[in-house]
Amino acid sequence: MKRVKDIKKISLFILLISFLNADIRTFLNTKAQITELKNPFFDYAVEEKLFLQAILNDRAKIQDNWYSVGEHIEGVSARIIDIKNGIVFLEKDGEILQLKPERKSYKIIIN
Repeated sequence: MKRVKDIKKISLFILLISFLNADIRTFLNTKAQITELKNPFFDYAVEEKLFLQAILNDRAKIQDNWYSVGEHIEGVSARIIDIKNGIVFLEKDGEILQLKPERKSYKIIIN
């Protein structure tokens, strides 16, 4: 009789471990998939390569080069279509994108 109880306990333990193991694998796979997702509202192809450093009158300094409205940006198939209110508007593959300066210091105010 004691042997039957021990076998039941061992069987229950093995069953419990197999369920927990499956849940842990599912959780880890889901977590890995979530971390691989990209933001659908962010254009990685352009935004990763371009950095707006400054705007002066009708010119914008992007990646250490000065550009005017209508010029194409070197290395990227994007064209500046407008510079207004501290924002550079680009046209790339029929889409309108915006470049805004990043705040490097909170002592400097960007409007």
